[in-house]
Amino acid sequence: MQITMITLAILWLFCSLATPSLAQKSKIRQEKPTRTSSNKSYRSCRKAAVAEAKKLKSKRHQVRFLKQAASRCRERHPAVSILTDCKRNAIRAYKDDRDYLPVALKECKEKYQSFLFQPDESLPFRVDEGRIFFAGVGLNSNREVKPSSSKEDKSDNNDIGNFDCESLGQTFGRHLDPQFLLFGNDPRSYIPLKQTSKRSLLRGLKVQTKKKMEVQVNPYLGQVYWHRQSKSVTNYFPSASCSYGGENQGLYDGIKIYYLIDLEKNMATPYFGIAFYRKGTNIPVSQLIEEVKTKLGEGYVTSKSKSGLDLVAKAEIKRFDHEGDPRNLCQFPRKHRVIGAVAADDSGQFAAYTLLSNIGNLCKYGDRFASRLLKKGFN
Repeated sequence: MQITMITLAILWLFCSLATPSLAQKSKIRQEKPTRTSSNKSYRSCRKAAVAEAKKLKSKRHQVRFLKQAASRCRERHPAVSILTDCKRNAIRAYKDDRDYLPVALKECKEKYQSFLFQPDESLPFRVDEGRIFFAGVGLNSNREVKPSSSKEDKSDNNDIGNFDCESLGQTFGRHLDPQFLLFGNDPRSYIPLKQTSKRSLLRGLKVQTKKKMEVQVNPYLGQVYWHRQSKSVTNYFPSASCSYGGENQGLYDGIKIYYLIDLEKNMATPYFGIAFYRKGTNIPVSQLIEEVKTKLGEGYVTSKSKSGLDLVAKAEIKRFDHEGDPRNLCQFPRKHRVIGAVAADDSGQFAAYTLLSNIGNLCKYGDRFASRLLKKGFN
């Protein structure tokens, strides 16, 4: 397919043009989150919303404000949806059974507690009917993040679960200083561009292949690399992160959640969680891999990446890029929705960190940007 493309403005400034990779374990281990105080609980969030609503004179405005506030509180504490949905279903099912209803409600509370972050458990994530919760934060749906002009606005817009997300909010409305982690897809892996030839794509992205490596940055496909040696095209999406701020992190030295950034729509898409273990926890890698497989469910198998990670996915991963990371996981047909991984420490026996990536979110994000790219300048 012949491709033409108008010159696109560069929206993002980069700290470094070096190709990033999860294979660079020492770099990732240095990305320890700053310790901050925990955000408000869901109940205190709702209580504060009610107090603010009472200040409004109009009943109609009060109701509207409370609905919006309830939605924000729910987004900040996504595991609460499990509790509220469970209670609603229990009340409907057992409203005429006064003996069993209290038991059912108690079971709902126990289920909810199991999805909250437990700092003394060896794995920080849960999966429930396809919904993923990493340290209590949902890796499921987009989150609108608006630029903030005041401290109050930042707190209102950027608190997500028990995470410090001020840096995420500061990303919007300014230049983007991206961080790249894990998977690099060829742009043609995304469905809107799957019929595009490599030559046409490179021409459309203005990548000059005569040099050893040329980098083209555009607001729709993140950072695109042409690797002369492997003759492959790889793109990495920009992301921002939130750091866990609990007072007691138990087994963990730090936890971070990463979000894909859509500056045009002011949307953040959660897709990646990583948890670093404290030195001396001595959790065997083999034990943790089996726990990851059990948590994710039936049908998951293990693979060994060339960068040294033990991967857990629905199908064996055999193709890796020049950095040793899984290659083109968004290619069609898409076999993966969730991928877990465990990295060993220097001893090779014990876990240094574990991670979980929502590949489904990553690929949908890529499809959306590829489609936008076609509308902007490809035909």
